[in-house]
Amino acid sequence: MTLPLITLSALAAAGLYSLRFLRISFRTVEIAAAFMILCSLIIEVYGMITLNLDLLKHSSMFTGYWYINLYLLILVPCVTLWLIAALFSPAVPFFAKALLIVSWLCGNYGGELLMNAWGILTFDHWNIAYSCLDWLILLTLSVCFIYGFRKMWRKQVSR
Repeated sequence: MTLPLITLSALAAAGLYSLRFLRISFRTVEIAAAFMILCSLIIEVYGMITLNLDLLKHSSMFTGYWYINLYLLILVPCVTLWLIAALFSPAVPFFAKALLIVSWLCGNYGGELLMNAWGILTFDHWNIAYSCLDWLILLTLSVCFIYGFRKMWRKQVSR
C-alpha cells in the first residue's frame, strides 16, 4: 500500500506546484482564496455525507486517512482550480468547457471508485448520481464564489 501512497503524494505535490502557472489567469489572492474555499466546501460536504448521512464510510487504517486527505484536500482542489480557469477563459469554446466538466466529473468519481477498490471508502447506498450531484454542487458553489470574488475585487481596485 505504500506505492499508491507515494504516487498520490507525488501527484498532490505536482498539483500544488502547478498552481503557480494559474497566475496567468488568476491573481495570487484569487488562487489562495479559491483553494481555501474549495477545501472548506469539500470538508463540509464530505463531513455531511460521512458523519451525518452515513452514505460513505472511511477506513480506520492509518494510511487511509492520508489517502483521503491527499486526494480530497490537495488533488481535487488543484484540478478544480484548473477547470475553473478553463471555464473563465474566453479562449476555450463552449463544447470544450462541457467536455472538461464531464471529464472532471468522471475523474472525481473514478477517484472515489479507486478509494473504494483499495478499501479506504465504502459505499453504503451511494451511487454515481449522488457523486455527480455532490461534485456539481461543489463546482457551482466554487464558480459562484470566484465570480463574486472577482467582481468584489474589481470594485475595490476601481476605487
